[in-house]
Amino acid sequence: MIVVGYIIFIGTGNFDWQFVGELPLITYPNLFPFEAKMPPIDLIITMVIVNLMAALNLYGNITGWGSIVGHEVEPTQSKKSFTVFGLIETTLAGILGVPGYVAYGENLGIITLTRVASRFFLMIASIVFIVASFFGPIGGFMAAMPDPIAGAILLGIASTVIGQGADVWTNKDFGRREILITGFSVFLSYGLSLLPNEFWNQVPRLAATVFSNPIITVILVVIVLEQVFFRKESSEE
Repeated sequence: MIVVGYIIFIGTGNFDWQFVGELPLITYPNLFPFEAKMPPIDLIITMVIVNLMAALNLYGNITGWGSIVGHEVEPTQSKKSFTVFGLIETTLAGILGVPGYVAYGENLGIITLTRVASRFFLMIASIVFIVASFFGPIGGFMAAMPDPIAGAILLGIASTVIGQGADVWTNKDFGRREILITGFSVFLSYGLSLLPNEFWNQVPRLAATVFSNPIITVILVVIVLEQVFFRKESSEE
């Protein structure tokens, strides 16, 4: 789908080559963006919170991977992955003032679409893209992806992920409490994401970063509602 889309836009002369031509042939990552100084404290706090939300997202996505490939994930496996690739990796990145990498969420949709979940294939693809990232024109070629192609990819991935979520709902014993928490969290986060940029420019950067992101908002609201306002007693769990 992606290749065909690129061919159509290039063939019809509607592809923007500016990104490809203006980047150097070889690029290197900036290993010390803040030189020998620590990042600003507000940036550290923001990145730690954002990365912790990504870590929590990873915790749930591991189970999603298992359901797609037909493998039951043991609680010890989830905790180990969450600790190593969630807390340690993302928290360390947040302290350095940069976002962490937790790519499981998007891959759930890709695996559902392609039906390819081979660990070997994913490792090879990761190596290829790491090598390609050192070549500026390749990055520019991807950055110049036409909006219709990007929209089609997002639609396909989002649809499969939503379908996975619906499957969880139908196979789990959700009561009124779970339905209220989930529904309220989703619609609140969606409403906040629709607020204009002018509104978020008037609030502190930390609050804007957290509550303008629907994924982070959903996770935070679910945690607060589940553990504070609608917390179950030990005998009920």
